[in-house]
Amino acid sequence: MTPSIRQPLRLRRLPATVSPGGETDAMEYRELPQPQPIPSDGLAEAASPNRLLGYLLLHWPMVLILGSMLGAGMAYLAYTLIPAKYTTYAMIRVALVPPSVSGFQNEEAARNDFLTCLKTQTQLIKSHFVLNAAIRDPAIAELPMIRSQVDPVAFLQDEVRVEYTDNSEIIKIILSGDNASEITKIVNSIQDAYFREVVDEEGNRKKNRLVELENLKHQTQESLNKSYEAIRNDLTVQNQLPGGAKPTLSKVILDDPIAKAMAEAADVNRMNQLLMGQASGLRNAMLKQDAEISATKRRIERLKVALTQPAPIDPAAELKLRDQLDKEPVIITQQQKALSTKKRYDALKANALNPNAPELQNLAKAVEREEAELKRLVELATKEFNDLRSEAHHLQVRSELQAAEIQLAEFQEQRKDTESTLTTVESKVLPTPVLPTQSKEGMALSKLENKEVAILDFDKVAVAHQEEILHKIVDKVNLLKLEEKAPPRVRRLAAAPVPSKKEYKKQLVATAGGGFMGFVLVALGAILFELRLRRMLSLQDLQQIARGPVLGVIPQSEFDRATEMMPVHVLEAVDKCRTQIVQHTLALDHKSIMITSALADEGKANFTWQLTQSFVQSGYRTLLIDLDVRSPMMHEFYGVLNEGGVCEVLRGESELSNSIQTFADGLSFLPGGKWTDSIRQDLVTDKIGMLLAKVREYYDVILVHAHPLLEVADSYLIGRQVDSVILTVQKLVTRQPLLDRVQERANELGKEPFGLVFLDATPNESLC
Repeated sequence: MTPSIRQPLRLRRLPATVSPGGETDAMEYRELPQPQPIPSDGLAEAASPNRLLGYLLLHWPMVLILGSMLGAGMAYLAYTLIPAKYTTYAMIRVALVPPSVSGFQNEEAARNDFLTCLKTQTQLIKSHFVLNAAIRDPAIAELPMIRSQVDPVAFLQDEVRVEYTDNSEIIKIILSGDNASEITKIVNSIQDAYFREVVDEEGNRKKNRLVELENLKHQTQESLNKSYEAIRNDLTVQNQLPGGAKPTLSKVILDDPIAKAMAEAADVNRMNQLLMGQASGLRNAMLKQDAEISATKRRIERLKVALTQPAPIDPAAELKLRDQLDKEPVIITQQQKALSTKKRYDALKANALNPNAPELQNLAKAVEREEAELKRLVELATKEFNDLRSEAHHLQVRSELQAAEIQLAEFQEQRKDTESTLTTVESKVLPTPVLPTQSKEGMALSKLENKEVAILDFDKVAVAHQEEILHKIVDKVNLLKLEEKAPPRVRRLAAAPVPSKKEYKKQLVATAGGGFMGFVLVALGAILFELRLRRMLSLQDLQQIARGPVLGVIPQSEFDRATEMMPVHVLEAVDKCRTQIVQHTLALDHKSIMITSALADEGKANFTWQLTQSFVQSGYRTLLIDLDVRSPMMHEFYGVLNEGGVCEVLRGESELSNSIQTFADGLSFLPGGKWTDSIRQDLVTDKIGMLLAKVREYYDVILVHAHPLLEVADSYLIGRQVDSVILTVQKLVTRQPLLDRVQERANELGKEPFGLVFLDATPNESLC
């Protein structure tokens, strides 16, 4: 076959220092340093900010288009699902320091306790008993917003927001809804219930405490008056003594030391009896407090168990369930459908001559299906109702549990105070003095005392003790009176007004957020796609993992079949690459160069054509062999047929000299030929090596276009027969993990050094 004659390309002269035969004159070629791969974490490197930005720039049209579509859909969904609502709120003020007219309180401690007070009031406002009190008002209970709820209290606990900011005295009770009048009434009702059930109740407790202390003060005052009267009546006690003298008891005691000691012992005993009486009362109080603590703990345990169990069966709830099932539209529709089918079946059965008729049997099955569906819907609605009722029951139990835990803490604190008081009282008990031997006068005095005389010193001590108790009671009474006159710490600041405009902020923010999330999701999808592929984005990526020298950086270009010309900047880049190849291979007498890649479609064919043209235009005797015999394509660049090529030579169907096609510009080309399975055996043998040996002495450079190194094992066999290997790396196509593997495979060939060529680079990268 006569090959077609191509038009000659423009010729460029070889540099003066290199002869067409590849011999060097005066220039000494030095080998470029072998770049070492930079060790790094592949995933961390792939997720670096610069690479992520590169991924976004790479896919910005897709992000813009798909992000706009997805963002519009999400924005519409957010706008629909989060409608604008009316919002209103009532305000309550909690003073930073509790108001006082006495000025005796510790303001620093009150300030430290302020945040705890705010949190407590917030929990009380949303507590079960306050919300339950709010909806006890018939006007509130009949509102559609409340009446439509299975558990109104649980609904309000979810919907009502109680907000405050740190160091602010204002608490807001906030509620949003579709009906401005309803939400205003509900918020004001909650505010009223809070003041009625919490604030006013606290004031009532203080008043009751004041009444109790007033009564105790009067009782103590009466007892003290009686003690004063007894002391006045017994200041002197007369006793008949020899000689008719009637000395006072104090005189007799002072004159007789034994009698004096006995009097002191009597004082101690009577004081101890009083203290022991107080101690006994405190112990009884502790026993009562222990019983209250135990009962509260048992109640807490019962409430904890109740939290793990479903709500108990309530006849009222069963009645409400039946009422709800009767009003459920889906169940009503299914009941009508089942009843209609049953009537048709009964009518057909009454008039049917054959009870086993197919139409009658089908209708009977339809009745069973409709009844089963009705049963399923009833069970589903019942389960949903019971779940909501159990949730409401558990909310109430949790509220009671919280109140019980607070009450337990109060009981424990009271018991601790009682125990401390008991310890103080017991420490005041004095040991009984040891009495000396009693004289006759002392014995007589003792008898006199047992009959008529009271010990004045003990009376004075008892009176002093009663006076001390009375003073403490009076102090507490006065303090409570001052607190009662002081303004309350929690005050109603403002009721909720009826809102006139809907709140669009939340809806607009959600809509904008939905639109933005559309772009974010598409961008994340693009980034995750690139992180999974880990494609080569730039020359820097190649330089970081290259295990051999980067011989060339070629800008992006396409083969122009009409002109067979390359742009000037591409031609310059290819010539620079050819110069590097000359220094690395031809200078070492490496004539045969295999050009391959990791996978197909990574630019090796186009680069092979470009490099071939550069060698030919520089005056080198060049032979191009297309050894990608499974998918040959180099013949398409030269407009010839893929016949009489390598495959025919290996099968012995054609002579090598007749198969090589020579063009006007001096290029010699050996196409791939027609592939058959027998060629695989020829590649395993040394026929390729012998073919290369035959043509070696006739050419300055032999370029071998081979299979992808990772896809076809034949390329590995061919690589062992050539002198050098060049790997093409195409930007945005070659993947880093595959490049690592193909470099390992190239190292296994033992061709040192092998080089890499970066394709489709930017103009700036090609200047490197």
